[in-house]
Amino acid sequence: MEQKKQRRVIALICNMDPGFLPLVAIKSLLEGVIPYLSILLPSLVVNLLYEKAEAARIFSFLAIFFLVFLMVRLVFQILKKQLENKKNHMLHIYAVNKAKKVFYAAFERLESSEFEKIMQNIQYNDENFGAFRNYMEELEKIWKGVFQIGGAVFIFVWMNAGVAETAVARQLGVTIFCLLLGTLFSAIWMILIQKKVNGKMPAFMDKIVDINTIFFVLYEDVVQNYRKGKDVRLFGMDQLIVKEGENMVRGFAPYAKKQIWLSQAAGMAGSIFSLLMGGISFAVMGSYALNGFLAPGTVISFAGSIQQLSSAVIGIAFALGSLNLWNVRMDGVFELFELEEEGEEADKGKMDFTECHKKGLWGQDVLELESIEFQDVSFRYPKGQEDILKHISLTMKKGEKMAVVGPNGSGKSTFIKLLCGLYEPTGGRILVNGQDRAEMDINHRRAYFAAVYQDFTLFSFTLGENIALGKRENMARLSDVLGRLKLTEKVSGMRDGLDTYLYQDYGENGREVSGGEAQKLAICRALYQDAPFVVLDEPTAALDPVSEYEVYKDFQTLVKEKTAVFVSHRLSSCRFCENIFVFEHGNLVQQGSHEELLEEKRGLYRKLWDVQAQYYVTK
Repeated sequence: MEQKKQRRVIALICNMDPGFLPLVAIKSLLEGVIPYLSILLPSLVVNLLYEKAEAARIFSFLAIFFLVFLMVRLVFQILKKQLENKKNHMLHIYAVNKAKKVFYAAFERLESSEFEKIMQNIQYNDENFGAFRNYMEELEKIWKGVFQIGGAVFIFVWMNAGVAETAVARQLGVTIFCLLLGTLFSAIWMILIQKKVNGKMPAFMDKIVDINTIFFVLYEDVVQNYRKGKDVRLFGMDQLIVKEGENMVRGFAPYAKKQIWLSQAAGMAGSIFSLLMGGISFAVMGSYALNGFLAPGTVISFAGSIQQLSSAVIGIAFALGSLNLWNVRMDGVFELFELEEEGEEADKGKMDFTECHKKGLWGQDVLELESIEFQDVSFRYPKGQEDILKHISLTMKKGEKMAVVGPNGSGKSTFIKLLCGLYEPTGGRILVNGQDRAEMDINHRRAYFAAVYQDFTLFSFTLGENIALGKRENMARLSDVLGRLKLTEKVSGMRDGLDTYLYQDYGENGREVSGGEAQKLAICRALYQDAPFVVLDEPTAALDPVSEYEVYKDFQTLVKEKTAVFVSHRLSSCRFCENIFVFEHGNLVQQGSHEELLEEKRGLYRKLWDVQAQYYVTK
């Protein structure tokens, strides 16, 4: 399992930048060589002095050595900088890939608690701790350790060749072997410690992720969101929020301490052992030098190399353990990457949203809409126990103005998401112009629709960008939709017109908009798309009575010849609709015009109408 997890990260790295790992190897080779150059220099100089070599020979050696050392350091620094640039570029690609996966994930997944937990896992483990960057850095440490071991072996062979074949030489070999064996056992011990740590870590991380989710909701969504300040102050919520925050910290602290202790335990043990091995090496080799069996410089080389070898082996053991830990911390990312994408089976690789813009933004023939038909359509959420919508059959024709009504929880929002292609049926099928929608690519399906959802979002972009949503801003079209919603004068009065930023996230010059203004802008956005089908989910909920009256009065002017469907709790808004669909408990229980449905005395529509009418009709 661990090997499979390692391969997935290596595959991800190679896919993003095939040249990364070879560059790591070359840079690590130089990084592994540099310490030995620092060991060899004093060693050889001491030996030359010990042998009473001529000064010219010593200076020539120093000049050549420093030249080689300088070149190695220079190349190393260049490669280090290039590698850092590559890592930053890969991290950017990595972040973009995560964002794309969220954009392309099947929409019904986004609303699940499992998806929320995945995102919190990524937020805590990957983004807070930099799991992917740390994984790449641990790979570098492993490569460096491998080359350090190779360097130590080279020096042992080279130096041992210069020692005369005597009983002392054989004893020296046995001593070095014992030191290396001790290093090997310490590495195995380190690996076992790391394995034990890694076995305990996931449980701690799961608990921390759950607590971190509370933190995200409490502080980022409430405390740091100035738009919620009114409720916090008016209802005196500060004490409740502080109390919840304190409870969260108390719950978080024990797990955080255990996590830190587990993370550092093996590292501290490795550092202690590395220092211990270095001290033993110098003590043992020093005793050989004092007895005249080794030259002083050779002692420096042997002892320094043993210490480097010990450090390398311990470092590799620790890096392998850390590699597994960072791999575990990336589980959330790979869960995200493995989520099914929208239209994945039918149109793999056709998720480029620019295709949608070319097909649909300016009303080409491909977007001609004659009819949409639901044939025995049902829908159930992933892992759900029962259908949310049950056996819905209806037809919507070109240019028809319709309404969708029903009590809360009756299935209206789910129906709209199915209609717009955000959900796919789990039973039955949806036909567009007589063609099974499942046979269309995802962009083609959605290009038919422009919608104003009840929970629409305006972004902290310019007003023009909020309407065009990053597409090409056509001034004539912008002027037209603003005029239809009677916003032309309001926008003209703004200092920067359509270039005025909404909200103050980017600066004090941002423009705050009222709920009614925001809803009108959202309607402008839907009309700007020029899609043949317009969906308006509670489009006047935030409007004052006069503005609401104007929207209904001018409804035909707003949507023109387009097919349109209203979702509303205010049945008075349904009177101008030609066809009304009434939902209850996930079923389509009634269908007809306003007058026809009122004739059904025992029908749900008449019941809802009478309940609302009693507040306006004097008996």
